[in-house]
Amino acid sequence: MSAPIVSCRALTKTYGQGDTAVQALRGVDFDAAAGEVVMLVGPSGCGKTTLLSVIAGVLDCDGGACQVLGHDLRGESAAAKTRLRRHGIGFVFQSFNLVPTLSVAENVAVPLLIQGEKRRLALERAREALVPVGLADKALALPAQLSGGQQQRVAIARAIVHQPPLIVCDEPTSALDHRTGDQVVALLRQLAQHHQCCLLVVTHDNRIFSYADRIAEMDDGHIVAIRDASPAIGS
Repeated sequence: MSAPIVSCRALTKTYGQGDTAVQALRGVDFDAAAGEVVMLVGPSGCGKTTLLSVIAGVLDCDGGACQVLGHDLRGESAAAKTRLRRHGIGFVFQSFNLVPTLSVAENVAVPLLIQGEKRRLALERAREALVPVGLADKALALPAQLSGGQQQRVAIARAIVHQPPLIVCDEPTSALDHRTGDQVVALLRQLAQHHQCCLLVVTHDNRIFSYADRIAEMDDGHIVAIRDASPAIGS
């Protein structure tokens, strides 16, 4: 495996204090490299989304170390973490999070506009990002005019438009039927390999496990096992 994009050691996170405290992460060790797809799996409440949120710099950990793209997140300011997310991380959520009043191309262009890209250039790059997800002909459509699967593919285009080295996905197939979800994860894997980015996926959907390179099983705030997965046919 190449040098890690993500490296966590003895990572801890607790919500609340005193008798109501809940330990979400209890000393997690975890690595993920460029070009690989790693799925975080386990029962609800086991710490999957918390771990993903700490890696993405959305939540602060309480202890341990978390290095992402060469940055020690425990030593980074809130502003530095925002810059890291802006330039280095793409996000794909289960609820798509598209702006309903913006066109497909405008939604995809949002990360570039946040970076300060000129609108014309941002929209050009957005239209280019719609090609590999099969939605070049939907650039002017509104999200409400698309199916759920198409909206998730728009979200994927938005996640890759600035070519981040890390993409994090929280239950990307939960709002989709199995066939559409399968297509979406196959596309994510293809794009991750093409761009040699690291793809982290939190999921309960065991039907998509075959698209992972490795599967990290979590329970009660721990990673209890990490195993290789059999790649999907044709991936």
